[in-house]
Amino acid sequence: MAEDNFTLTTYYTIWKEYQEHIKGAIAPLTAEQLVLRATPHLRSVGENTMHIIGARIGWFIITLGEEFGEEMSAYLKRNEVALRQGTPIPTTAELVQGLDHHLATHGGLPGSLESRRHATNLPR
Repeated sequence: MAEDNFTLTTYYTIWKEYQEHIKGAIAPLTAEQLVLRATPHLRSVGENTMHIIGARIGWFIITLGEEFGEEMSAYLKRNEVALRQGTPIPTTAELVQGLDHHLATHGGLPGSLESRRHATNLPR
């Protein structure tokens, strides 16, 4: 980004910290904990995590037209599956990898988003 945008930089710094908190909460969980539900009609912890990963990747692929390749597109497909209860939950390591990969790919998003904003006239 050509100019330093304090608000955008602050937002992405806090966003990254938030992602690390999610990873820290998920990483120590067992397979049994990933399938826990607060109530029978709500998603499990693992399904929610799959949805977080898939929804974020979907936003970049579908909304912004970003390219992720097959590996990350697979997470988008998992999101569709995660919307159905009783879905097999990936391992904790796979979920953390999905969060990591998304963060690594778009952790430096401010420059990418700024370029996209100029190219498509997205509002600030």
